[in-house]
Formats: sequence, structure tokens, C-alpha cells
Amino acid sequence: MSGSGFDRHAGAYEDACMEGLRVSGESQEYFARGRVDHLRAWWRAAGREEPHRILDYGCGIGTGTPFLAEAFPEARVLGVDPSEASVARASAERSGERVSFRPLPDATDLPPADLVHLNGVVHHVPPPERSPFFRDLARRVAPGGIVAVYENNPANPGTRFVMSRIPFDRDAVPVWPARLRDGLRGAGLRPLA
Repeated sequence: MSGSGFDRHAGAYEDACMEGLRVSGESQEYFARGRVDHLRAWWRAAGREEPHRILDYGCGIGTGTPFLAEAFPEARVLGVDPSEASVARASAERSGERVSFRPLPDATDLPPADLVHLNGVVHHVPPPERSPFFRDLARRVAPGGIVAVYENNPANPGTRFVMSRIPFDRDAVPVWPARLRDGLRGAGLRPLA
């Protein structure tokens, strides 16, 4: 779905998510925080230096962006998304001292980030557009930096059921781990985990 396609969901994004997530008994924030907590634990276990610039790529309305700032207190976090309506909402509701947002079309001049974070983004990129998408990610990460991609598990029938109930996920194409690894490698990135 394009950025303008997501514009129509920006005002009621949480309600749309809950159409699917309701069956889990958890909120969107629960899953966003869980993924960031997982990333933070991995980062510490890997003994990596603290990131100073984080790019939350495909941030939507910014639900998970402040969690990145909490998990990495030395970093400035920029959320970018192709949906201008989503970015406007994120800016109004979630901007802070170290958290800001920009529309993706206006984010071509950014310095490379130490950490590029994607939470449930790739399945919205049509498969024929994924190679250039991965190359764009590779351009946005600093040398030695990390691209952290979190995606829904396409092998899990529960995932497919939840996605079928969320209006903006119905036309999404889940990405299998092997395809994700191949796409990242094809862009010059080296999968670590």
C-alpha cells in the first residue's frame, strides 16, 4: 500500500489494528514495545556501541518510535514514513526532545543512521519493488550500522488471520525469512541474526 493509501487510515490507525489484534488480547503498543525490547536485548548481548542516530523507517503514526528513544537513551530518533497524514499525526502526538518525524519523500538528505529500524514494513512493499527498497535501506545505514527488520511470521496461521482482519494489511504480501535475507544480501547488507 502506498503512502497515500495509508493516509486514509492515519486518523483511526489504532482502531484498524485492533480489528485484527483483538483476538490476541494485546494492543499495538504491546507488540511494538516487545520488538524494541528484543532489539535492545540483542544489541546489548552483541556488545555494540550505543547508536547516536536511529531511523525508524516506515514509522506510521509513530507508535513504536518513542520506545526506540527509551531503549537507546543516547540516540536521536527520526521516524519517516511515506504517508504524510501519518507523519503529521506522529509529529503532533509523539515528537519530543530526541524524537522527530519527517515524510519519507522529504527525507533524501539524511545522514546515514547507526540503526535503521523497520517494524512490519516490508510486507507492504510489493515484491517487484523490494530490491530497490532494500537498496534504499542500505544507503540509509552508516558503515558498521544495523538494519533491524521485524516482520510478521508468514508460516503462522494466526498471523494470516490477524492480517486478514486489519484493513491495511489485507493486500499485504508477507515476506518469508529466506526472501528477506536474500533481499538484504542483494543490497549489500550482511544478515547477522
